[in-house]
Amino acid sequence: MTAEWHSLSEEAKEPHRKQTEAQKARYDAEMKVYKTAKAEAEATQKKAATESKLIGKKRPASKSADKKEKPAAASAKPVLQAPQPVQA
Repeated sequence: MTAEWHSLSEEAKEPHRKQTEAQKARYDAEMKVYKTAKAEAEATQKKAATESKLIGKKRPASKSADKKEKPAAASAKPVLQAPQPVQA
C-alpha cells in the first residue's frame, strides 16, 4: 500500500489530502465540544460531591476560637473553706 501511495502523482494524491484535512477539521471541532462538555460534567460532579459531604456536618472550629482566653472566674479553681466550729 505504501508503494502504491508513493507511486501516485501529486495530482492523484490531492483529493485524498483534501479529504484528510476535512476529516481532521471535523474531528478537532467534535473533540473541542467533547472536552468542554466533559470538563463541565466533572466540575458539576465535583461540586455535588463536595456539597453532599458537607450536609449535616458542623463547620470545623476556627483556629481563632481556640486561642481566646477564658474569663478569669471560669478558669480559676474554687477555693475550699475550712469548716466553721459549731457553737453550743
